[in-house]
Amino acid sequence: MRKLKWLLVVLIIGLLLFGYFNYPKLNLISGYASKNLASNVFIAERDPYLVNTIDHDMPLIKLANVEVDTKEKSATASVFGLMKRTSVYKKGLGAVLTNEEYKKHHFSIVPERNQKWDTLPFPYGNQGIKDTILTNVNYEGLEYVLSMALKDSLQKTRSILVVYKDYIIGEKYIDGFTKDTKILG
Repeated sequence: MRKLKWLLVVLIIGLLLFGYFNYPKLNLISGYASKNLASNVFIAERDPYLVNTIDHDMPLIKLANVEVDTKEKSATASVFGLMKRTSVYKKGLGAVLTNEEYKKHHFSIVPERNQKWDTLPFPYGNQGIKDTILTNVNYEGLEYVLSMALKDSLQKTRSILVVYKDYIIGEKYIDGFTKDTKILG
């Protein structure tokens, strides 16, 4: 009976130490999950369910419970109800991970983003690309590499763009993504 009591004390102390040293990680997990969800939902206009089930299917991140508030344009995450973090979307700024200071600022100043990228040529804008076949590029091999890079679902790669001497020589996207999809990175 005495050994059982000591074992229970050691177990409780071990759990308390484990909690003490891992509690700060909850801040990172909740912060990442809320910021990533807010960016994907309010900037890239992706489905929150897909972001949670696909993008957040990573060790530790999948522990976060994330909720979206479309009216407030925010996402809030917590791990087991602990370390709640909120990210809000603000036009011109994107998704911003907030803290206690957020209420003071409210991001009332919004930058103007008037530059038209479609008037500048690639690689400085989206005016278009020159349709050029370069003789020293193995396009068949390039297509094989692009297909293989997106084949592994564990990679979480969404798109690949290959540029050679200021020419786009290859691009590939997973289902649901196009050249116009806004993505992180």
